[in-house]
Amino acid sequence: MNFEKYVVYITVQKKDLDLNHPLNVFSNSQVTGTGFYIDKGIILTCYHVVQNSLDIMVNVFKNNENIKIKASIKHIFPDDDLAVIELEDKETDHIILEYEIIKTKKPNIEVNTIGFPLNSTTVKINKGIISGFQDSNIQTDSTLNSGNSGGPLIINNKVIGINQSKMSGEASNTGYAVPIFRFLTLYKLKNSSLKLINNKPNLLFKYQLNKQKFYNFDCGVRVCKIHDSSVLHKHSIEVDDLILKINNSKIDQEGKIQFSFFPEKIILHEIGLWFTVGDTLTITYYSHKSKKIIDVKILLSYTETNLLEYYTESTRQYNFENKGLVFSVFTNYHVDEIKEINMSLHSKVKLLSRFLDINNKFTVYLSDLIHSKLNFTEYPINEIVTHINSKELVSYDVLVNIMKEPITSFITVDNSIYYVK
Repeated sequence: MNFEKYVVYITVQKKDLDLNHPLNVFSNSQVTGTGFYIDKGIILTCYHVVQNSLDIMVNVFKNNENIKIKASIKHIFPDDDLAVIELEDKETDHIILEYEIIKTKKPNIEVNTIGFPLNSTTVKINKGIISGFQDSNIQTDSTLNSGNSGGPLIINNKVIGINQSKMSGEASNTGYAVPIFRFLTLYKLKNSSLKLINNKPNLLFKYQLNKQKFYNFDCGVRVCKIHDSSVLHKHSIEVDDLILKINNSKIDQEGKIQFSFFPEKIILHEIGLWFTVGDTLTITYYSHKSKKIIDVKILLSYTETNLLEYYTESTRQYNFENKGLVFSVFTNYHVDEIKEINMSLHSKVKLLSRFLDINNKFTVYLSDLIHSKLNFTEYPINEIVTHINSKELVSYDVLVNIMKEPITSFITVDNSIYYVK
């Protein structure tokens, strides 16, 4: 089969994020990746390929000539590391392959990875086998390198997954792909309601494995903590209850569940990856108060916690300059890149400790100074700020409203007060 009209070579000019000088927008870099057609002018790739993009160019065939066409992000699915991009000119030579959902384990299933590894501008096909299933992904021994990300994993010319390249620390012959089922549940079934950013649902609770046979049950997990905004509260599920089944599938002592749409058992905390907002789950649980087994139907939803997600694709502002002081919202991206922030170990511990509890705290810190706008410059860089203009920073909306007025003072987490003139 000629894959040149199916997979595409993607070049992305990215904005480099500088957490120490977040308003610095002058640094950028270039990365490449792979994508493939899922509709006319519509291409699926990995989110990390196009994340923080300033410009996206796609090599396609048109009238049998290889040309470059500009593209833009149409949808992102950050929990799955997937993105859908749209070509400005949709009139291209292209083919679309069928999908196949892998539901059962079979030995030595042969697969192909298709893509443009290591900045190659010609499509490469690598053969391998499915070597296992891990963390809700397909594991393959087919060689994956930088540039393969976003390409299809194929069996008999049918797509079974989207390659994410190899994980850090893994052997060079171990790669992972997102099962196509996780994408199709959103894109095909919910296409009319898709937004720019599409998060998977979350239940927002922590649990303990039932290895001590709580309440004499040999399955299920004990609920340890529940987030204040969790949907579980609406159904009277409480701490110390035992969740036994989901959709009539038993949760084993390892906190795993076997469903029909994936060959391997799925870890309970990853269950949201396989469903969408608006789906209904039937949860069977044992109430420690009533001593009864209860079935409840839960409508799945997504709730953002105080540790905000960081998406440059959204219109949300994360950094605010006010009278020469730059205040930044601490996000999940900051957690992942904490080593890149120029702050003391003590300050990092203080920051991260605010997110140890399931009900984490909305956090703002003083990230930078614009010296040309300041008369006094001995402000505490990288310190957590709890109040601005005597108002407590309890949420993002509160911060946005405060930043509409000139700053006169702020208070740090250790109760030090600083005046701004």
